[in-house]
Amino acid sequence: MTEPIFKEEEKVILSAVDKAIASSKNSQTIGRNGEIPLITFLNNYLPPTLKAVSGHFLTPDKLRSPQIDILILDSRYPLLGYNADGTVLAMGHAVLKIIEIKTNLTKKDLIKTESNFSKIRDLLSTIWPGEMGIWSSPEFILVAYRISTKLTTIEDAYFSTCLPLTNHFDISIIRNDSKSDSGSLVHFEPLGESSSAKLYKEYESIIKDNHILTCIQERTPLADFYYNLIQNSYYRLDERGYSLGDIGAHFMDYL
Repeated sequence: MTEPIFKEEEKVILSAVDKAIASSKNSQTIGRNGEIPLITFLNNYLPPTLKAVSGHFLTPDKLRSPQIDILILDSRYPLLGYNADGTVLAMGHAVLKIIEIKTNLTKKDLIKTESNFSKIRDLLSTIWPGEMGIWSSPEFILVAYRISTKLTTIEDAYFSTCLPLTNHFDISIIRNDSKSDSGSLVHFEPLGESSSAKLYKEYESIIKDNHILTCIQERTPLADFYYNLIQNSYYRLDERGYSLGDIGAHFMDYL
């Protein structure tokens, strides 16, 4: 029922990105104008418990993250800073999702994103150290409006770059190519301990650290991205179980 609505939203976002690319050759300008349409979309649709922003987060030890394209925050937490350009400084405890945006993803971009995510994950590990549960620490995703090469090239680069156990992230591609309006989700799916030796033998070329590479074709990728974001964010809120008293205590730690 919502597919036609989200298809129109996809067109609006892609049109805004194309306009930014056509009007400037400055990569920072293009990048910022790639973030804003998705942030606007998200804040139009997200429930009041969540909000989408661009900026940095701070750890309780006063360590500042790199600039992050989009942060999905638990909106119960107050911001630590708000800038004239709309970027913010958030508390690390509020972060539910880290999103990096690429207007036209290349293999080089993917490798750089893995490095960026690794640095950010190290900072977050000071808040959620070790194995605190898959649904406690923030989720990472790379959103590509388009890709500059074949999808198989992106899959190969993802397989060789992404680390399923220590630095896992998904890739949500809004448009696979210019000839269709479909996209893809590139993802490492964990295999159960009971997976048969035959399965390993047959698919060993796409298995890494007991995770299998998957590339799911999506008719309405923006809708799938949005639904996944909502579901996983609420799983994290539930797993963390922070009360208002906890949030007040966290706030004092950041002052």
